[in-house]
Amino acid sequence: MALKKEDIYDFIEKAKHVLLEGKEEVLRSSQIGKILLKISSYNREKNNLLRDVGLRLYKMDHSKLELPKSFEAFFKQLVEIDAHIAENEAKISELKKQHGSKKEKSEKSE
Repeated sequence: MALKKEDIYDFIEKAKHVLLEGKEEVLRSSQIGKILLKISSYNREKNNLLRDVGLRLYKMDHSKLELPKSFEAFFKQLVEIDAHIAENEAKISELKKQHGSKKEKSEKSE
């Protein structure tokens, strides 16, 4: 069965159409990807600002602030977390002291 010229042209036109649609889809996907990256960047910037605002608020003198009652639970949690951090830092300090005194004893016995 021999191919006709028209069949070849039809095939080429269909292939061209499919390739052009694929190109458009790739471009559209690329644009969407760029926009998603921008959104992600804005969200990071927003989260950094919210963190900074929260940190500044936490460091302020709470007795002079008139904040909504809903903030009290957050401040209580932060104070508890700070206490846990301090407790664990003290444990590390004690362990370092113990290690240092053992090291000194072994050096003196040599």
